[in-house]
Amino acid sequence: MILLDSDDELFPNALSLISFCLDNLVSPDIARANFVYLWDDGTFSPYPLPVAGVWDYVAFLRFWNESLVRSDMLTCTRRQTFERIKFPEGFALESIYHLDFARHYKQQFFPIALAIEHTDAPNRITRLDFNRLVAYAPYRIDELRQVLERHGEALKTFAPKVYENVLRGMVSLLLLVGNRAEALHYLRLYRQFHRHPDFRFFLSFVIKTVFGSRFVYKFRYSLKKFKSRIR
Repeated sequence: MILLDSDDELFPNALSLISFCLDNLVSPDIARANFVYLWDDGTFSPYPLPVAGVWDYVAFLRFWNESLVRSDMLTCTRRQTFERIKFPEGFALESIYHLDFARHYKQQFFPIALAIEHTDAPNRITRLDFNRLVAYAPYRIDELRQVLERHGEALKTFAPKVYENVLRGMVSLLLLVGNRAEALHYLRLYRQFHRHPDFRFFLSFVIKTVFGSRFVYKFRYSLKKFKSRIR
């Protein structure tokens, strides 16, 4: 089964190439084949581009650690795996799904671009939109809690950059929804984990606490939109 977003477009020969790759998996217990996206700006995802190979749980975590900024992949997944690992509902992202999947199933990566991802689509979840960020925040917080509960220790060991990013995300999102006490808890975890924490992140915490997180986010989003218009 191939899952496509509304901003994805398969290349004309993609299905035949995917079929060829599936016929040549290195092991019958591989439950997913992963491929590369070409972005409409000419770059690739994931980036940096991994080498071809089979990923178990640890290998997937290490991949994600190195491709944290851009880890989108075109995936072809065995249908029966959805009976065991459920796809997230609501407005959550798929992080917890991919981590749970990697814990139970092996994957094979093919460094072949088979689809284009239109990064200028107006409904992309990553587009600058403050109201969308606020609406999605509770779903994202719940997802990140699950990530830390079920995969936190493994992330610490094999994907420390991902673990740090999750903690920072929890702090920012909890401040956005007004939960300062829990945000402080995750800030402490971040400080304990990171030997050389980012001073700017702590300064951001103080500013958001004093002026209100929503005010700061609105200001940042307005500034980014202004910069994007004058380029």
